[in-house]
Amino acid sequence: MPIKNQAITITYFALDTATGLGKTGDAGNHTIRAVGDGTEFTPAASPAEVDSSLMKGVYKLALTAAEMNYNAVTVHGNSSTSGIVLYPVQMLTERGSIPAAAPGASGGLFIAGTNAATVITTSLTTHFVGTIDTVTTLTGNTAQTGDNFARLGAPAGASIAADIQTRSTYAGGAVASVTGNVGGSVGSVVGAVGSVTAGVALSATGLDAIAITDPGAPANMTTFPKMLVGLWGFFFRKKTMTATQMKLYAADDATVNATAAVSDDGTTQTAGRPA
Repeated sequence: MPIKNQAITITYFALDTATGLGKTGDAGNHTIRAVGDGTEFTPAASPAEVDSSLMKGVYKLALTAAEMNYNAVTVHGNSSTSGIVLYPVQMLTERGSIPAAAPGASGGLFIAGTNAATVITTSLTTHFVGTIDTVTTLTGNTAQTGDNFARLGAPAGASIAADIQTRSTYAGGAVASVTGNVGGSVGSVVGAVGSVTAGVALSATGLDAIAITDPGAPANMTTFPKMLVGLWGFFFRKKTMTATQMKLYAADDATVNATAAVSDDGTTQTAGRPA
């Protein structure tokens, strides 16, 4: 590929239309012009024949760096000899994106392996892709040194690592308190829950987990589950009643959990508090 703003020697072909072969010995009759990005100019050098014996009809022309300082260059011309046609040469340069210096040399392209340890001393104004060994100066930024996590501030506990629970520890351990939202499922909650505003429903598995142990005497019914079990026992367990007393039995139908005084004045039946 031709390099923009770099001298080059091009070749072109001269055809003898009468014979269909390349025309030899015709360089002095050629008038050459070139076009660089649409602007016509006359090359400074004169054409010369390459080899009249082995490369008949092939001619060369040297173009200077200035004459190649374009994105697209076309070289064409004509011959004063009758029946001779010169073939044009069209070139697209790399638009100046490739350095002029030789690859591997100062100012040239990097060569993998050869320039692996090359130090960049100039400023980088665009993105850098690859691995950077050492950065000594960062303009407008703060160089990262040591433990970057120190930027999180002083730990609340013994260390930052102690403050942060990993997922496995969190899943299998206890959490002191949660002030925000919790996503997913929670195995169990030990302690007080401040308030629940929405999205909570009782499940069959949760209700079935409530103990149904007989609380015994009414004085033992100090929690809602015990009160609920005691209320169920009042309706569905054994009871006996005389003219003055009612007895409430445990599940074995023998143990008396509570007694209550009863009376009947012929108008109103009264049952006292079981105790």
